[in-house]
Amino acid sequence: RDNLVKTYSGLVVDGSLTTSQLCLSALKKYPIEFTVVEDGITALERLLAEDFDILIAAMELANLNGLALVAASHMSSRSKETISTVLITSHNIKNHSRSSDPDFIVLKDEKMASKLCNVIEEIDLV
Repeated sequence: RDNLVKTYSGLVVDGSLTTSQLCLSALKKYPIEFTVVEDGITALERLLAEDFDILIAAMELANLNGLALVAASHMSSRSKETISTVLITSHNIKNHSRSSDPDFIVLKDEKMASKLCNVIEEIDLV
């Protein structure tokens, strides 16, 4: 593998270790270095302080839910242009095409891992 491969940075936010581990193992073949945090406020602090290429957030989070976190990241001047956002949820949420909505919504089901891979390929972090 040559050294010219760009490494991207990702933030996974999930209170469930199981889900975050599933995300990480599904996406380990991509050149993305992930940081994992468990609650929404910590994630928001990291988003405002650091540059991430992708945010993968669970809907159900301590302190700040995933939808609010995604909205805040889209509204923050720091990450608005550069970050792709993915919301993982077990509920069927409609995307309303607002600028604060997640770029992708992935259902927490048996196809979650492959859907996450599809998202990575679609936003071209490969």
